[in-house]
Amino acid sequence: MNKRLVPIVVLLAITIYPALTVRAVSNQGARLKVTYSSRSYAQVLAHVVHDGYIDYVRLKSHHMSDLNNYLQLISFVGPKTTPDQFSTNAAKLAYYINAYNATMIKRWIDAGAGDPQVLKTHPKVDEKTWFGQYVYCVDGKDVNLGQLEFEGVFGVSKDIRIHASLICGAQSCPPLHDVPYSSDADTLDAQLETAARNWMGESDGLFIDRQNRVWMSDVFRYYAKDFASIGGMAGLIERWMDDTDMRKPIALAAAKNKHVLYQKWNWTINQAGLDVDRTVDLTTEHYEPKKKSSTP
Repeated sequence: MNKRLVPIVVLLAITIYPALTVRAVSNQGARLKVTYSSRSYAQVLAHVVHDGYIDYVRLKSHHMSDLNNYLQLISFVGPKTTPDQFSTNAAKLAYYINAYNATMIKRWIDAGAGDPQVLKTHPKVDEKTWFGQYVYCVDGKDVNLGQLEFEGVFGVSKDIRIHASLICGAQSCPPLHDVPYSSDADTLDAQLETAARNWMGESDGLFIDRQNRVWMSDVFRYYAKDFASIGGMAGLIERWMDDTDMRKPIALAAAKNKHVLYQKWNWTINQAGLDVDRTVDLTTEHYEPKKKSSTP
């Protein structure tokens, strides 16, 4: 490439992808080195996440360029494609959690979530196609959401708190935090702990009805094998519920006596400000946990 064209190439790269840090290196021509950053994703979260819910309408109308810039970046930058930028497990884990959640947001946008008319009827979710059919490029590889979860996120770490950090965009899923997960090990650990405790403090995580029956998220049943390492539901409640939470003794007793029930899954979109019934669905009968694990 003509050396006089290098500044033009760099200018175009910065204009098209403002979230990227671009450097031109002259060595028998010009070579662009792209550095990972979650700044554009942070802009999305800061402007469209409210109390764990996502304003998809505002996202589509005002912040799609930020989301697309981040998705474009992670399509060719990541722990496998640019390993020198992700030398720690914390950096890898934060990358994949952020990549998964950003891709999940894009999946809902692709399903029409940013359209107010579509929101009135609620985008429909078929789990098999939602997690298995639609493909996105992450870290240099085309993957579906299932692969991104099990091979990407849980391929780096089996930390059970991750279950409280991954969203699915529905009412029954953990809330989305308004900042990206950090590559700093101490900060990431604190974020994972906060995510777990916050979710357990929400009715979608654990709910006690007027008969003192304990209803937990179906995520805990679905991934029961993962939580066995800390003593199952009793260990989870002991670890994730604050001692100041007045529900804890009731929940702990129910778990120790295997009297926990699981909430019916609610795929209603978690659109911020959407006028929908957010009441926890308690129609599911008590049944034994499935032997499902985050291990592929």
